[in-house]
Amino acid sequence: MALFAPHRVLGQVSADVPFSVHKRGIETYATTASGRTFHVFDCKKLTLAMLGPMHENDLSLVCAKRDWTFSACRGRKIYCSRRVHITCELVGHLTEVKHLFAFGTLLVSIDASDCVLVWDISEKTMRRREREYQRYSQECMKKAREERRRLVMERRNERERAKNKKNKNDENASGSNTAKTRVASTKEILNELMRKSPWCLRKFRRLEKAKDIGSFFPGDDENENEEGGEGNEQHRRKRAHIDEDDSNDDDDDDTFKHVRDMDKLDPDAITGRRYEGEDSDSDEDEGEENDSDSDDEDEDEDDDEEGDKDGNENEKHAEDDEEDPMDLAPTIMILPDSFGGSITCIAHPDTYINKVVLGNKRGKLLLLNIVTGRIVKVLGGTADDLGTNDSEITFVQNSPALDVIAVGFSDGRCVLYDINKERAIMTLPHDCKVTCCSFNAQGNQDDNDPLIVVCDVNGTVTTWDLEKRRQRDLNQRAHDSEIISCYFFPGQPLLMTSAKDNSLKQWAYDQSDGSSRLLKFRCGHGKPPNLVSFYADGKRIFASGSDKSLRVWSTIQDQQSKELSQSRVASRAKKLNIHEEELKLPMVSYMSWNELREFSWANIASCHVKENKVYTWRLGTGILGENVLETPHKENDTSECTSCAISQCGSYCFVSYESGAVRR
Repeated sequence: MALFAPHRVLGQVSADVPFSVHKRGIETYATTASGRTFHVFDCKKLTLAMLGPMHENDLSLVCAKRDWTFSACRGRKIYCSRRVHITCELVGHLTEVKHLFAFGTLLVSIDASDCVLVWDISEKTMRRREREYQRYSQECMKKAREERRRLVMERRNERERAKNKKNKNDENASGSNTAKTRVASTKEILNELMRKSPWCLRKFRRLEKAKDIGSFFPGDDENENEEGGEGNEQHRRKRAHIDEDDSNDDDDDDTFKHVRDMDKLDPDAITGRRYEGEDSDSDEDEGEENDSDSDDEDEDEDDDEEGDKDGNENEKHAEDDEEDPMDLAPTIMILPDSFGGSITCIAHPDTYINKVVLGNKRGKLLLLNIVTGRIVKVLGGTADDLGTNDSEITFVQNSPALDVIAVGFSDGRCVLYDINKERAIMTLPHDCKVTCCSFNAQGNQDDNDPLIVVCDVNGTVTTWDLEKRRQRDLNQRAHDSEIISCYFFPGQPLLMTSAKDNSLKQWAYDQSDGSSRLLKFRCGHGKPPNLVSFYADGKRIFASGSDKSLRVWSTIQDQQSKELSQSRVASRAKKLNIHEEELKLPMVSYMSWNELREFSWANIASCHVKENKVYTWRLGTGILGENVLETPHKENDTSECTSCAISQCGSYCFVSYESGAVRR
């Protein structure tokens, strides 16, 4: 491993990626993207529970389901991590993956070209993917070792030929050329092979277009390619969700219900396994001759030792060869031209079996069955339903009420929409673009009125009472920047939000007036840090940023990380209705410390931009010190402090100024 290879990220709680919430047993966890890895937080105490593996680039998407975490790095691959290890990859998109959505045993992925793929992520299928990925990785490792041996031998032969030349000029020229050439490592060659030759299948399962599932019965295989008929006619008809009272129409419309008489239907129509003939392409290349000569490089010896450990893995899973390889391939969805593409969000309405709702930039909604590929409805674009006026849909969120979803628009509207009756129920106006929302069906402890929380790009959290149809609370300073995700915990008056200011916060709705209060939070520097320094034995790191905060990060235990307090800045800013940065000290320009007096008195001194004072801090209690080192008034020196140093005994501090003076 290289000396300066990335190991883990400190100080980044949440990137510009929405978090993903999932439950394991009775505990709830939130997965956030942090640079090239992801963090898993325990929502009960908001503590760091797990660190994910390092990826190739910064994460752009995170989706958690059971023990799996699916992530994307602004590329075409979807990385599958079982707990903290990447075990396989999903490769099938031709452009950058933009959306990931998991529910049940299916994963829906959407790329920049509006290609919708549905993956089977059941436990059995994922374990098989892991075995296939491991086999392919071993094959690529063997090829990488052979390629490195070949490159090393070529380099060695070039050096020998250069030495045998009698012409000194030719020898110097060849020597300079060989000196500039560097043989790639085995890991670099392996990464290149894995990148160019994805291990997974290069085929998709294609569903029959414009076919109704009710038309697939045993014995109709010879008529599958015929167009027209009742199947297409029923597919073009708008399907409405039938209430329990309308029992007479149950046999005519099964759009939102379980498919009845599954044994009477064509299995291919149910599973969606309609694809073209098998391709003769194979991921395995033809064998190459192995170089029997041993190399002098240490890395080659290590590779040989690792190669001896790999063996007989294919014999353990020989039964996989009998299974259909197309089970690992995704199902591609064909979207109608009337929808218009440019997908921006995805959601799953409750009680709608195997169906998702897609929103796009043209203000339209598409209700899609991801198992059969049937287009159920295309909504929006008219004044009768959403009244979108071609505004971009920013989010779609399922509600506790049957058939009702919340749709957010770039013009600040949040519309509660009934997808069964195709009409708007309520419109919640806002001053700016809304980004996300969440529902709470239980309300707070004083009443049981259902609530909806809507967040916008200014960091404001607006709470609406759905029963009384009025605004209940307005938290204008919940975050310092755009809020990207929010989540109401079921059965609790507890809201969790994350924003682009590198923070993760929990809000409790337990006030008598219905307002919220900050319960727990985890945050880092909202703006780039400008000063980083190790403290004492290197287990803690000081960091100061342009957000005027001074923080201590622990490299051993994340719970020990904290921000040094500046005398109740948050409460004073709330009373004065101003931003916290306006009350904080200027940005730190220089800092000195002494661990000997950490628990005795203030042991940290800091110089600040455009300040002629030196402030002290108590690291033991994490607060601002009581002493401020100022220039004597009789000297009339108002120059800025440039640096400071605390003596080894911890009792004195030396300060230098722009005027050239040094004072103790």
